[in-house]
Amino acid sequence: MPKRLEFLILIRAISTSRNKLVHDNVKRDAYAVFWFSMNYVQEITSVSRSLAIPQNPMLAKWSRPSDPSVKINMDATFDSSSGRTSSGVVVRDSNGLVLGSCFIPSVNISSPFAAEALEVILDLRFALDLGCMHVVLESDSLTIISKLKSGVDDCSLLRPYIADAQSMARAFFSCQFSFTPRSVNGVAHCLARLGQVLAVDSYWVEDVPPQAAALVHVDRRCSEPP
Repeated sequence: MPKRLEFLILIRAISTSRNKLVHDNVKRDAYAVFWFSMNYVQEITSVSRSLAIPQNPMLAKWSRPSDPSVKINMDATFDSSSGRTSSGVVVRDSNGLVLGSCFIPSVNISSPFAAEALEVILDLRFALDLGCMHVVLESDSLTIISKLKSGVDDCSLLRPYIADAQSMARAFFSCQFSFTPRSVNGVAHCLARLGQVLAVDSYWVEDVPPQAAALVHVDRRCSEPP
């Protein structure tokens, strides 16, 4: 990663820490700010090294899971100035029908990677509440999916989230983690954006909010078998 970008990330972390002190009277240790910046650089570097994705995003489309599995599509938004995030998730069956959807805002999240990792835990819990026992979880965060699938002990700041998610995955009969391009993840992205605006937990059973209905219809139509 270019040194200039590393420097800008550090400056951004210092600026955010200063704003927390001025506006919220929250003082952050200088070493904590530094190590947060270095960890963030490490996460971005990991993404950069893993960008050799075999799929062509221009040709990719949402695909239905194989029965009896259901597919969980997730996305998260992150506001670096406030530490606010919103998780968006939709769960669909092998017919492309929605079993449930929700968005869940959270606060005091340290990074977009932490937001995505936390969402995995929330989404798996949501799927369990819906009674799903065979799941495929798709995310457009390559870093998080790689860490979830890796058998190597994670040493980053995301370790508690990753460990909790992997532990929760064992509650299912089967649980797979899969990367998907952002272009395929439109419904979850729409839900996450709604949650960021409305800032209140919202849930739907066998439905989605009106703002996401058209995207669900397109996914279902495009995923119909020939």
